[in-house]
Amino acid sequence: MTTTERTAILNSGFRAYRQDTSTNFNILLNKGISVDDVDRVIVKRVSMPNLFYNVPERKSKLYIVFEGTPGWVSVQPGQYNADRFVAALEIALKTVDTAATASINYDTGKLTLACPSSTGWTVLSHTDVKKQFYVDESLNTIIGTSHDVTLPAALTWTSPELVDLSGEHTVRIESSTLAFSNSFDSRGQILNTVEIVPIHEPYGAAVHYAPSDHIMSFVDSGSTGKPINNVDIQLVSNSGQPLVLPDNAYVEIVLLVIFRHNQF
Repeated sequence: MTTTERTAILNSGFRAYRQDTSTNFNILLNKGISVDDVDRVIVKRVSMPNLFYNVPERKSKLYIVFEGTPGWVSVQPGQYNADRFVAALEIALKTVDTAATASINYDTGKLTLACPSSTGWTVLSHTDVKKQFYVDESLNTIIGTSHDVTLPAALTWTSPELVDLSGEHTVRIESSTLAFSNSFDSRGQILNTVEIVPIHEPYGAAVHYAPSDHIMSFVDSGSTGKPINNVDIQLVSNSGQPLVLPDNAYVEIVLLVIFRHNQF
């Protein structure tokens, strides 16, 4: 069997449809190029700006039980340092108790929230947030709530764990066209993973990722024998939630595509 190798450059700036975004887009392939019998796809390089908020919209809700009633308060999505984050939390809590306060201990990295006018309140654990509200990501994890145990109701709540404003640690690139059902996660969910990009760069910096070993970054394509007219790309978090970038922040993915036969 003979093979042919070609480099494919996929850039979100050339996305196909109006509803496409920088992190969820389609690339329409030129009709003059016959792209079929794709045997293997290897990631050569990924470039994107790290403009992922450390408190994105999907993590902006703090799930609580206030005077016996489950609910939530929200902060404005954005990029926060510790002081701005504490101030935003206090503003959010004042929607349920005008006397609410928030503070952080810089020695321990733990947060203290108080609603002194209430009869008792608490912050839900990660497990209880998922059980009661069916969400995997929330402000609760950022502020250092317990994974499994919701603390008893009181006037003051101190985080069992450390506040984590480090933001996204990885970006998972998915494509049903290039990597259909090729992987699974810790929950047993079937995924379409092209690559997982580690994020080491600070907010505002450019991320340039090139695998050190391409043998560890190849995908056996499920498209052998089928023409590929459209390539879909999604950027998601480590729990599979859609990531968001500004509309003018472009993502570029460079692939080495191996065909079973001469196609060009």
